[in-house]
Amino acid sequence: DTANEAGKTGRAWPILGNSPRSKFEPSNFVRTPEGLRVTNTAHGLKADLMIALADDDTPAEIWTLTIENPGNDARTVKAVPYLEWVLDRPESDKGHTQYLRLFPEMEYAASANTLLANQRKTKTWGFIASEAGPEGIHTSRMDFIGRGRSLWSPRLLETLDFLEPRDTAPYPTFDPIGAILVGATLPPRSSQTFKFLVGFARNRDARSSTRAMKSGS
Repeated sequence: DTANEAGKTGRAWPILGNSPRSKFEPSNFVRTPEGLRVTNTAHGLKADLMIALADDDTPAEIWTLTIENPGNDARTVKAVPYLEWVLDRPESDKGHTQYLRLFPEMEYAASANTLLANQRKTKTWGFIASEAGPEGIHTSRMDFIGRGRSLWSPRLLETLDFLEPRDTAPYPTFDPIGAILVGATLPPRSSQTFKFLVGFARNRDARSSTRAMKSGS
């Protein structure tokens, strides 16, 4: 909520994730025939997140987030999907927690609104894409959380100092993440829906077909 200054209660709160209930209003999780529905009401805003498989054969999820403003005043809000890439076997990561962070290369494709991670060791790809053009992106966990902070009080959600969403060549990032910033101003008693695609591809060809699927969704 951009109306709240950095460090103030209500500046930012989680919708999805294992957040401490002592600090945040817990979300409600319901399994439906379409997928997993996550609902959250906090600080005068309602959020409805539907997580569903793209199809039976593609290792990707569609996240459909609807933010509702039921109040009488306009609200300017930002939404930030955040993930930490897991592109190798869990036992490999546990055995070399620092070494394996050197392998992923990050890349942003502006034409597809897609942030990609290429794990050079396994030659696999992770991706997170936004249906609408994002306001910003980020790829470094250290910069996102900040020194001496936690995921539940990240520095970047106070500063909103995201990277510009422009085409980049692949580049290595220590402790890489995927984060996308989107936003909207909600008039009184209105809502806004955002769509994201999150997934995995075993090679570059599969990654390209997933881009095409995203473009047609």
